[in-house]
Amino acid sequence: MDYIEEESAFLAGIVAALVTTSQEIPNVNPQKIIGAVGGDTDPVVQSFIFAYENGAKYIDPEIKNETKYLGDWEDTSKAKQATLQLYDMGADIVFQIAAAAGMGVLQASGERGLYSIGVDTNQNAIVPGHVVASDIKDVGKSILNVYKTIKDGTYKPGEVLSYGLESGTVDVVFENNNDVLPKSIIDKVSEVKQMIINGDLKVERYVAE
Repeated sequence: MDYIEEESAFLAGIVAALVTTSQEIPNVNPQKIIGAVGGDTDPVVQSFIFAYENGAKYIDPEIKNETKYLGDWEDTSKAKQATLQLYDMGADIVFQIAAAAGMGVLQASGERGLYSIGVDTNQNAIVPGHVVASDIKDVGKSILNVYKTIKDGTYKPGEVLSYGLESGTVDVVFENNNDVLPKSIIDKVSEVKQMIINGDLKVERYVAE
């Protein structure tokens, strides 16, 4: 299976851009800066960041993304420190792409009274009101989709199945975020999501050098 994580990460960038340019959300500064914390510099992390930046610039080309790489997937303290540094640099919101270490990103957003985006599962309830959205990957639904192709006879051994927003296996979700985001942001994300699903907006995929 090939997850088109760029599509959901693009939406995460949309969320980040709308947060950093919002005049309704508490503690957001006038600077157009967002952040990301990656566990490492591997191609998967790079694909998330690539699409995240593209999504943000789709909303406002002047938005700047600052990224910190941990070289670690488990050290929450290192992730928290990196996130606090990003906030000090002017970021209002930070996307965690650091597996278990990323818990430090979420914790930092609560401590600083700013915002973060979770990854892989819905992490919004971990720090309610500060984890504003999560970029999820529904592996269970992916397996069910494969099973359906076997059942209906369309399954082809060796074929790589690509799963993006249309499949429902990758997405950005807002449930349990303590309703911190204005409805206008939720609506805009839904609009862009539908454009991607309909094929009206093509999300560029990351190509490793």
